[in-house]
Amino acid sequence: MFGRDEESKAIVHFVGHSFVATALATLAVIMCDSALAIALRPFLRGPIFDAGSWLGPLVWWPGLLLGFLVNRVTRHRSACFVWIAGLILLAYPALANLAYSNPHAGSSLMGRLFPRQQADCAASECLDVLFNTWPALNSITYSLGACLAFLVKGRKTDVTEGSL
Repeated sequence: MFGRDEESKAIVHFVGHSFVATALATLAVIMCDSALAIALRPFLRGPIFDAGSWLGPLVWWPGLLLGFLVNRVTRHRSACFVWIAGLILLAYPALANLAYSNPHAGSSLMGRLFPRQQADCAASECLDVLFNTWPALNSITYSLGACLAFLVKGRKTDVTEGSL
């Protein structure tokens, strides 16, 4: 179906998009969310926008925005499948928890990966959120943003022969 060159290019694109979706989007969350949460706190009300919400829109917006903007430039379908890398990031601690601890400790794992507020993950210092949940969430929203970039028609930048 694909030649060797097309397969290797698709893998390189997927790895590049996965890096942007997980690492750069999470870095953007860390750098921008505190400032945005403080600046927008008077305007954002409700449980979704609660200041203690770890999974609200202020956390996943960088993935959606980066997915849309990056795929508007690259226009590669592999960006729509970056959510797979995010699910792997969520599956790793679950499998490690099953392999190295009590298999009935699933509720504590859910509390570490998806805390409702910072106090809920005080024992793990919220590292599971930082290294697993936020990158996974941003990779999923990156994929959505990348797919939206395909749906939105942009200016045609290619000039075909004979069109002048």
